[in-house]
Amino acid sequence: MATNCHKPLSASFDFTSRAAKLRLFALLAGLMLVLAVAERALDPDFRAWLAAGGPTDQSDLAIDTRLPPQPVASEADSFTAPASLPPPTGWDEAISRVEDDTLFLRPGERVAWRLMEQRVQETDPAELKKESLGEISFTQLFHQPDVYRGRVVTIRGTVMNAGRIELDGEPVRERYILWIMPAGGPSAPIVVYARAMPTGFPPIERQAGGRLTRIREEVSVTGLMLKRGSYHVQDGPRTAPVIIANVPEWTPPAAASDTSRTGLGPGWIWPTALAALGLAALFVGLSYWLTIRGGRHGRPAAEVRLVAADFRGVTLGPTAAESLRQLEQERSESI
Repeated sequence: MATNCHKPLSASFDFTSRAAKLRLFALLAGLMLVLAVAERALDPDFRAWLAAGGPTDQSDLAIDTRLPPQPVASEADSFTAPASLPPPTGWDEAISRVEDDTLFLRPGERVAWRLMEQRVQETDPAELKKESLGEISFTQLFHQPDVYRGRVVTIRGTVMNAGRIELDGEPVRERYILWIMPAGGPSAPIVVYARAMPTGFPPIERQAGGRLTRIREEVSVTGLMLKRGSYHVQDGPRTAPVIIANVPEWTPPAAASDTSRTGLGPGWIWPTALAALGLAALFVGLSYWLTIRGGRHGRPAAEVRLVAADFRGVTLGPTAAESLRQLEQERSESI
């Protein structure tokens, strides 16, 4: 009579053995690693960070934007000044009136604001980009505001918060204020005042109390560097570069390619996903092969102990039925 030589895997392999547990643990660890890599690869922020080369500039990580305590200003054109200087008569004089580490909307800088806004509005966007010094980092703008003041610069980053304000209380001078986290770091904002937003951009509503609208959109802004201005947060006054712009550049996410948003296109994403699936399949196949190999070339520890045991002289007790009959017989004899 033929016997079935193929036993179930559970009958020929001890899943409670230490070797099996180690193999299962290695399988699960490998799968978790592959899933972690895949999750990071699908994160747009991580891809953007990777496309930017990571935090290569260690000085960015150490930037402290807190504004140290300063004496109350009393010079002309400040809020506490008893009188104002005559309005500046030209571009150079207006730019010379701009002061760093002061409020964004300083009265003595109104003319500089108007001249910068006039320039970005009247200059063709393509021509303005040609005049740009290129993509400038947060570090450069923060540490050298006087070098870039009044010059055309380009910044790139993610709009995290936005609001709408009226300059000088004039509705016709309503502007959008964008708090942009620069691409590549650090975790400190660049403030952009824009005349308008691109068509289709998420709506930015005017909110009571000056509250901001939370947004997460990547933009590129070409405008004029005004100053390193101060603003207040819970832990005290801080400073940020302030840029005057016309309309930021923005591509809707549905129409934007991965290349335009992160520098890494579909040609990079799909091979990564396929590689992750291949690694997962490799881990599964390797674990299964090790399991089959262990079942064919070795006996489980429990089976080996049973084979090595000596059962000579061991007797089996009566069955339950025999025990009942014996009790019944002893009861009858006692009666």
